[in-house]
Amino acid sequence: MPWLIATSSADRDNAASWRAAGTRIWDWVCSGAGLNIGRPPRFFLGCAASLIVALVFESHAAADVSVSTNAGWSPYLLEQALTPPEKEASFLQSATISGSHIAALTQTGFTTSEIGVVHLDEFSEANGWAESTHADVGIGTVIGYDDRTWCYSIASDGDNVIVSQPTFSIIPSYYGQGAAMFFRHTAQGWAFSGFLIDPDPSEGQFFGCKVAISGNIAVVGMPYGGEGGLVFTANFDGQQWTLGQKLHAPPGVSCFGCAVAISGDRIVVGAPNQYNLAGGTAYVYSQLNGVWRQTAQLTASAPEIGDEFARSVAIDGETIAIGANRKNLGAGAVYIYRSVGLGWELQTELQQTPLPGHERAFGFAMALRAGRLVIGEPGMSAAHLFQERDGTWTSRATFASDDLDAKFGWIVGISGREIVTGAPSSSGTIYVFRDDQIFADDFH
Repeated sequence: MPWLIATSSADRDNAASWRAAGTRIWDWVCSGAGLNIGRPPRFFLGCAASLIVALVFESHAAADVSVSTNAGWSPYLLEQALTPPEKEASFLQSATISGSHIAALTQTGFTTSEIGVVHLDEFSEANGWAESTHADVGIGTVIGYDDRTWCYSIASDGDNVIVSQPTFSIIPSYYGQGAAMFFRHTAQGWAFSGFLIDPDPSEGQFFGCKVAISGNIAVVGMPYGGEGGLVFTANFDGQQWTLGQKLHAPPGVSCFGCAVAISGDRIVVGAPNQYNLAGGTAYVYSQLNGVWRQTAQLTASAPEIGDEFARSVAIDGETIAIGANRKNLGAGAVYIYRSVGLGWELQTELQQTPLPGHERAFGFAMALRAGRLVIGEPGMSAAHLFQERDGTWTSRATFASDDLDAKFGWIVGISGREIVTGAPSSSGTIYVFRDDQIFADDFH
């Protein structure tokens, strides 16, 4: 990636032509009165009196995505567009971000067969978000030929990554038994750390359809197993991952495990009741004396048949977000709950305006971290950032693709100042956006 160094006020005058060429320019004024800058550059060498010593600007190629920021907020800016090395023949399934690492799950081989090789790629901020590690992690049915496109996921926390392989089969004649694979990031690359399957496998149960991880505990959804779905916990003892407790769907529930999330000693399981004539439910579990017990059951304030409440779930500390992507004629809604005493209280409800004949799918995917909530709206090829201020959730920014058919916003993630989003497609591009807020650490 090229760098541009501005050393005189004339460079500022050239900003318009630089922007037109696709170069990212950050507004600045440097004088004896100090520095006034819209975004600290990656390298700042300082100012002497009224002289500009050096400012470094990043050059980016023009992209087919845009960011709009609401008044009163510092902007998010496109930092990088990432493509796995097999872009020309790959299908992006999912992606996750934790700290300064992005892990992407892709698959190649679908151009000539329904079977392909699954790849795990890592992109590191330390390398300018260049790919730093690659591994071939298995063989499975390609998402593009599977009617359950959403049923692939990847999750990370720290150095641990869990990868879903829902179409894996230990018995060749059985399709979709499923598996979950674990990897640990090391200085030498990905280190395989575990492989789990249902101890009583059967066809079409999709073990690993959705996965989540927090510390040394992982959650694995199996929405088409048992009576209405099952969820497994898994534990890491420092050497290997082993299956822990099995959580069963309550009576009359379907698609239990279609969404899972974990934060510390709390698990949220979504059961959107995909095939039942009832609104969905989210179940909250807490770990008490080493045992996971259901402690809450959350439903929509005005449930609707087919709204798919709990198609997506997210939790961070004392906050839970639940998506209902087909609420209100497919416009979608997100419900945010706050822990109060021994229960959970609805804090706010976010909704979109219906578009006749078109599903916006607001709430299809979500990522929650430190009072910031990213909500995917793939029906409009968009993702939205909401942020909590004094107990109120406010729209901060919208990320959108020019291609309304791209399903941009199907994949979302957040960690620190970065947001990632993308779509399951053969283009395989992951977009990284960075908070433009100035922090003192940027100048150290």
